[in-house]
Amino acid sequence: MEKNNTMELNLACVIVTYNRLDYLKKALDCYDQQTKMPDYLIIVDNHSTDGTSDYLDGWEKKRHGFKCIILHLPENIGGSGGFYSGCQKALELGADYIWMADDDAYPALNVIECFQNHLHNEPRARKASAVCTVVLEKGRIQLDHRRRYKLTWNNMIAYSIPLEEYKKSFFTLQLFSYVGVIIRSDILRKVGLCEKGFFIYNDDAEHALRVGKYGEIICYTDMEVVHAKPQNFMKKDGKEFIDWRYYYSARNFYLMLKRHFKKQYFFHWHLDYIKAKIHLLSNRKVDKYQVRLAALMDAKYDKLGMHEIYKPGWHA
Repeated sequence: MEKNNTMELNLACVIVTYNRLDYLKKALDCYDQQTKMPDYLIIVDNHSTDGTSDYLDGWEKKRHGFKCIILHLPENIGGSGGFYSGCQKALELGADYIWMADDDAYPALNVIECFQNHLHNEPRARKASAVCTVVLEKGRIQLDHRRRYKLTWNNMIAYSIPLEEYKKSFFTLQLFSYVGVIIRSDILRKVGLCEKGFFIYNDDAEHALRVGKYGEIICYTDMEVVHAKPQNFMKKDGKEFIDWRYYYSARNFYLMLKRHFKKQYFFHWHLDYIKAKIHLLSNRKVDKYQVRLAALMDAKYDKLGMHEIYKPGWHA
């Protein structure tokens, strides 16, 4: 294992975790075995209650090829708040680049070495605002993590990068997830960190829109991360399932539209408001549209953070 000492790649890796210790252990092993080490590994423990805190305190004392920083948060402030805290710490440490990933993302053991090679050999990589990995789930490329978008008169429609483009050495994109993305620190200082008030969902997409204003976002196809496939929270036993996550996904999408595409937000918000009211008045899908209406109103008044009703664990 060789540590990188060049001025170009002062890299801090930020991992956010909450009550998924088994996933986290596998992820940490991947960072410990990198062929090129990061300078820092910052782990944000979002107030876990499953023994994660004790495990990390012990793990931090072991020998590693990087400096370990463990942030034990006093409360769960969601993935958005966790990444905000971790990236803020990385900037304080003077990192030139910041890698962001969940606790169930397992980077290929040469992913940092590949990134370093691209920086050293390709001016385009050095100019890019962000560099992304290919995300694999169950041995296949998971397309939803790297997307572009198009605007209609009343919406922003995101679509996945076609599989055909993954046969190239790289491609550009507009929307990323926080599963193996590396952002230049000087870009973060210009555009700000992720919106911590989102709590969860669409924080990465909204952040990508800001990051992309100052340079390309590139995915290099020789950089890979394996992601433990998440469940589709919209479906359960093949049926639509409404729980607390539905609120944050909807509210934060409206807020993203409001901040970046005001015309589309205006029409989209009003159409969805009318639709929600019609469903509630006709007593159809009441649970779903009560949540939707709450998301609409909170987006209208820029209400952020955790909702007083739709907290983790709530379901219709």
